[in-house]
Amino acid sequence: MLSVVWSPDKHDPEWKSGYLITLRERCQNSGNSIGEWLCGQRSLRTFPIKEMQNLENQLESSTLRNTLLDVTRRAQRFNPSLPLARIAIETPRRPNPINPDLYNPENLSASQDLVDSMRRAIRRDLDELTPHARIGLLLLSAAYYGAVMDIPQLNALTQLDPGQVIWISGIPEFRLQLSIRGQPEAENRQWFPDPITLSLLSRCAADLAESRSYLDRKGGKLRCIQAALAKGEICPDNQPASLERVFELLRIERQTQLSQLSINYAARSNFVSHSVLSDSWQHLNRNAPVPSSEEKQKRKKHRFRRPRQNVPEWLTVLCRKVRKRQISPVENIPPPQTLEALINGWAALLLHGRSFYGNMLQPKTVANYVRDVGVGLDNLLCADSILEVSPDALEELYELMLEAQPTSSMRRNLAKGLLEFHGHLQKTFAYPPISPYSTLGIGKTPQFVDAQILNEDQYRLVLRDLATGPLSQRSPRLAIVAQAMMIFGFRLGLRRNEALKLLRRDLQLPSLPDARAAAVRRRHQNLKRLSPERFTVLERPINLLIRPHAQRALKTRNSTRMLQLHVLLEPDELQLIERLAQLRDDEELKSPYSEFLFCIPEFQTRWVSESTLMPAIHDALRRVTGCSDMHYHHLRHSAATWLTFKLAASAFGISQEAGLLFGEHPQTMKWLLDTERFNRAFLHSPESATRRVIHITSAVLGHASPKTSLLYYIHCMPWLSALCWQWNPEFWPPGHVIAKIAQVSLPNKPDDLPAPGLPAEIRHMRRIIGRMRVYRRSNQGKIKRPLISHQTSEGGWALTRMNEISSMLSYEAYAEASGQSVNMDWVEFTEADRSAMLERARYISHLGKHRLQSPAISDSDHRIELVPRPPKHGGLAGVVAYADQLYRLLSSRHKAKAGRVLDDFVERCWASETTLRFYPGRDDQSAREYLWLLSELGVPWADIEFIIYDERTPRQTKSRWRTVLGKPRLRIIEQVPENRSSQNSHIGIRVMLRLPGAKPTAQEQNHHSGAALRYLMLMASIDWHFRA
Repeated sequence: MLSVVWSPDKHDPEWKSGYLITLRERCQNSGNSIGEWLCGQRSLRTFPIKEMQNLENQLESSTLRNTLLDVTRRAQRFNPSLPLARIAIETPRRPNPINPDLYNPENLSASQDLVDSMRRAIRRDLDELTPHARIGLLLLSAAYYGAVMDIPQLNALTQLDPGQVIWISGIPEFRLQLSIRGQPEAENRQWFPDPITLSLLSRCAADLAESRSYLDRKGGKLRCIQAALAKGEICPDNQPASLERVFELLRIERQTQLSQLSINYAARSNFVSHSVLSDSWQHLNRNAPVPSSEEKQKRKKHRFRRPRQNVPEWLTVLCRKVRKRQISPVENIPPPQTLEALINGWAALLLHGRSFYGNMLQPKTVANYVRDVGVGLDNLLCADSILEVSPDALEELYELMLEAQPTSSMRRNLAKGLLEFHGHLQKTFAYPPISPYSTLGIGKTPQFVDAQILNEDQYRLVLRDLATGPLSQRSPRLAIVAQAMMIFGFRLGLRRNEALKLLRRDLQLPSLPDARAAAVRRRHQNLKRLSPERFTVLERPINLLIRPHAQRALKTRNSTRMLQLHVLLEPDELQLIERLAQLRDDEELKSPYSEFLFCIPEFQTRWVSESTLMPAIHDALRRVTGCSDMHYHHLRHSAATWLTFKLAASAFGISQEAGLLFGEHPQTMKWLLDTERFNRAFLHSPESATRRVIHITSAVLGHASPKTSLLYYIHCMPWLSALCWQWNPEFWPPGHVIAKIAQVSLPNKPDDLPAPGLPAEIRHMRRIIGRMRVYRRSNQGKIKRPLISHQTSEGGWALTRMNEISSMLSYEAYAEASGQSVNMDWVEFTEADRSAMLERARYISHLGKHRLQSPAISDSDHRIELVPRPPKHGGLAGVVAYADQLYRLLSSRHKAKAGRVLDDFVERCWASETTLRFYPGRDDQSAREYLWLLSELGVPWADIEFIIYDERTPRQTKSRWRTVLGKPRLRIIEQVPENRSSQNSHIGIRVMLRLPGAKPTAQEQNHHSGAALRYLMLMASIDWHFRA
């Protein structure tokens, strides 16, 4: 074997034998088990892949590694279990700022001298320095300690006022307004300054204000930096001659201590990663957002409507046909005589061919391009045919069309359509090409990034809101689908179309068919089945395949992907997905209806429509976050941001330090610290490259390149930079140096509120910063408010409990009607309380005369109704204050009396109205107690109607009831009795619950107030009957 493995082949070049000899010597002395086996020095039964990779890493040249590939290929003939070495491809690269080629002796010496000089200057007495030297020291500190490593960031730093500091999380922050490709303030970068820069910024605030004009001059900042380095006694030969040289020398040392990702972010090199929007960051940390309507109008596309245009009828018909794919392909296009013929031919080629970039376009995209371009040409073209227009005039026409668009997004979409249209003219009619950048402006202006996200705590609240909110009362099955959509959006980053139209077979569960499972149980009758808890511990592989099919096309070719649900989802989320899949399997087994996963056959649609599901999800998102702009696509941003942050924090070893930013979010911190499953699946080796994290996120989202993820979806780079760089105690000077710079005393008392999980150095540094006057004022101005509950009104705590009871009853009714088991672990009530509520609800439903809500699934033989129907007009807002007051009354010393009134109301109210009938003699006390309860609830007498039905002696009946109720001047109206043959001496009491707020409209005055009163009383009876 050795003679075959180590001998050159017959036609190998002469130089190959020399490399074989060198490789054999290296394998003999490598101390590697596979290398020694290849040389015949030892025997092996198994060949670990890691050993082969270690052997490859010992070979420095690609030629030696490729020679190892040939050797292992020959040795595999004798032992097929031997793994092949990987092929090595030599890729020469040009020098760049983050390149080891810069590590020459001159640069290393200059870098070390610059850093040492800066450290010496920081320890000096700042009063001895000139104002320009102090400013230069601030700029050096911001670059080296504060991760501000490019000129635009330094420019933004010099415009800062220390009073602008923001305390939202556990450390102070600023917002740097930066430009992108010439567009000012395109990036609102979140920056967490380090303690040294914070102290220097507070000390040099007056110097900055006086020297701003000097710093704006050419070379002003460089001269300040040179003055500061001169005070630090730098060697004159190492004085930097430009700001770029300063950044280069500082990067030489920092890039040996930090990841390349952090260095690229600090230098804004090759990519721009957008920070979370300021108002979203405030919502994320439960701070009342500062209203900025102008900023929102600037960035929200729906604020601007398309200007009114004259759309020809033929264009409307053409767009409709394109969307329905009713345009047939055209092979030979004759020269068109009219604009209509030209647009028709272009639409046919675009629909059945490929785009300018070679991609297949969706009918909706083609219709948008055809409409935008067709309307512009029809309104602005003066010639009979566009082929009569010269190329120069055509470019001017394009510019006029682009200038007519009100927003940058509309201009960008029209520019894409014009590029496709001119590509058609170029290919078909030999028009000269145009520049997409200079003529159409494609790539000139950056696209706005709607960087709003949720955290784990808010996500859990949204799931709970969907499980217990109004959607669950409408249909528990729809609530389960909505929760699954939330899980797929927040955990996997699925687009709404990808999630809505998933097929049942796309969810690959590790379960056997029923027939095979029964056969296994027959063969192994003595073995017990594992419990659900043990199934969860096993972490069985569950995959989700995202792929195109006949009813859904994906956005790009890279969107086809396989996602590991057992890794990306939590155990409780996996159980919900499995339960939903089991429900669908059972339904299809009984009656095949649809192949889609999110299908409710009762709704008679193949899949749940967006109009049914998305409004409920959006309402839940906006209720929990308090942000009126939240929508489903923000879940994709959240998935990318949190997945990247968790993987990178685990790879960098800073998961515990994340408490600096998210220490007040317990569920977020718990999820961030639970890294074992992710490390085992994604980060097999501690030596893995950090840029692999971005590739993992890009693969999960289905992006063609990690650049797309960094540009538009990953918003956690400021957090990673803060934890790895600015707030890393390894890079700080001693605390007394920072206290001396800021002219504050060192804290010597023990911590009042120790932060668990944070190092003592960080806690000590936060106390020093809190002593600086300018930052102490900002810290005191920090206003917190709790997370927004499900009811946004000031009260609503009683109604929240009623909603939870309604949701529980809806799920119980659904389980009884469908025969399916429903997970009720989310219910916070005890088992005794649940059984009591169910017993009372069943009793009320069996009375047979109350208007109750139908369950989501029912049949004519066994109809289950447990939940009272909420009011149709005015919603539940009209009973919030009444519910709070009623629950206070039921908790007071009058609870027995209030409980009697509730029970009496349940027995008396009718199906069609809530006019309670009280009969003389036996019901006098009940009538008085009912009026007492109404007065305690705050119902005014003007909203209570008293009705008699006596046509024989109405005056005597009125007088008697005025005496019974103790109201001599009580206004009583007369109505026709239900039965004229009997003695109608009873009285009816009808109540109208007014809506809160301003004076009600005519429609609100006429709303069916009885439904609101009935819902309030019946729900309170279900909750309090056995407790009272």
